[in-house]
Amino acid sequence: GHTWAKPDKNGLIKVGVDEFITKSMGDFIITNTAPNGFLLNEGDPVIEARLGSKKVVFRSPISGQVILQNHDLPGKRIGDPFDEDWGVIIKTQDFQRFSKKLRINEEVIEWMKGELIRFKNYLEERLANPKLAGVTMFDGGHIVEGVVAHLDSESIEIYEKEFLSI
Repeated sequence: GHTWAKPDKNGLIKVGVDEFITKSMGDFIITNTAPNGFLLNEGDPVIEARLGSKKVVFRSPISGQVILQNHDLPGKRIGDPFDEDWGVIIKTQDFQRFSKKLRINEEVIEWMKGELIRFKNYLEERLANPKLAGVTMFDGGHIVEGVVAHLDSESIEIYEKEFLSI
């Protein structure tokens, strides 16, 4: 779902969106995070954003109670997704169970390679103007950052279902 979960030494889990999101969506604004005290189930909305006029929802990778939300995040464009631009901190009763589902180290790298291939395929199907994806993308080159912002509303909804679901 392109949210990450990082445990700290106290057993609390910091959650945010990953760099794939910042690169593929480009210029989006965080509008809301789950509030302190809120009980989340895995897959529940944890962070909401606006991409143009479209609302985009990021889902929680774990279940638990939000004990701290990053109050600096709403209204902000994410620049540092793994450090200062985290979303919430969650206390969970069963991190061991959820940690088995999470990818770490080399698993993340391999999964991300697969996601990039999936994303390129998605763009091939959705873009009326392939130049928006990048001149060399179809030859194996780089995707233009923020290309999702150039998609129509229906395509953004499909992007959300394909890439942000847990």
